[in-house]
Amino acid sequence: MATQVQSLRSSVPLARPPVGAQAPGVLYVNWPDKQIGVIDASQSALDLLAIRFYSDFTVYQPGDLVVQNGGIWRALELTGPEAFDPGKWIEIGGGPFIGIAPPSPAVDGMFWYNPNNGQLYIYYTDVDSAQWVSVSGFSQGAGGAATTVTPPDAPLEGQIWFNPNNGQLYVWYADADSEQWVSVTGLNPATIVKFLETITTLEARIAELEATSGGISIS
Repeated sequence: MATQVQSLRSSVPLARPPVGAQAPGVLYVNWPDKQIGVIDASQSALDLLAIRFYSDFTVYQPGDLVVQNGGIWRALELTGPEAFDPGKWIEIGGGPFIGIAPPSPAVDGMFWYNPNNGQLYIYYTDVDSAQWVSVSGFSQGAGGAATTVTPPDAPLEGQIWFNPNNGQLYVWYADADSEQWVSVTGLNPATIVKFLETITTLEARIAELEATSGGISIS
């Protein structure tokens, strides 16, 4: 006997199955929200990321996600039906957006490089706000993030390097027995910001100790 899988369906915007009403693993679909989801182990509704393959015959709203040429793209404006136009989309999960104005809409963790001021930013969402946070000025010794296709010579602890060829952001990190460039591009944006803030705090503390130790260098 064939097994039929049936999902819960709703045509009411923002409607989700109430907590405890369905068993874990049940699927649901909300048509106006273009959202699919699943009931998790706590019997709560968990929206899943809906990504479609791009179609020349579909209308897309700002923020819609599609797969095109092996990449994931987010719509910047109302578009379609038409052939794929890269000017109306921004690729996410790859290299940073490059432009003198920040991309809109922005996605948490997205990188933006402003060629006018040479600053690299990450879009960071905290509990009550969302903003572009510069990650180019955290390294006291580096004087900002180096933007080159090859790593900087003689890097300092905490120095930041951005490789425009692969869109990766690195930090020079020294532990007990080794030194290396560590990619932070794939980390949670809150982790990156916290890490860079920690480096800044440590550098400030070292400078304070050096200033009060009679000129003795502390490293």
